[in-house]
Amino acid sequence: MKTNASAGVRGGLRTRLTVHEPCGRVEHTKPEREEMAENEGVLLVQLAQWSSMAGIDEASASMFDEDFDPETADASDIAVRKVLMWGETLGTLTKNGLLSLELVLDC
Repeated sequence: MKTNASAGVRGGLRTRLTVHEPCGRVEHTKPEREEMAENEGVLLVQLAQWSSMAGIDEASASMFDEDFDPETADASDIAVRKVLMWGETLGTLTKNGLLSLELVLDC
């Protein structure tokens, strides 16, 4: 079911983005999707390398540990900071069309 549509011009190409429920997918025009697909593979590998170097796996694991208390955790906790930074990065890349929402949400 379509819930929101917007149109605009990007890089000289007319674009139409449509958001669908329930996963919030955004439909891109064919030229946009092809351009994104070319870059997404490289970007995903780079993101995986960066997350490994930054310790995102360990930070996420510590947040799922039985001893982690989300009620007392704050941004001064290094694990929380790492996971927040990671989420902000993925969100920014997705919001700006550099990484597809379908890929991020796996839907």
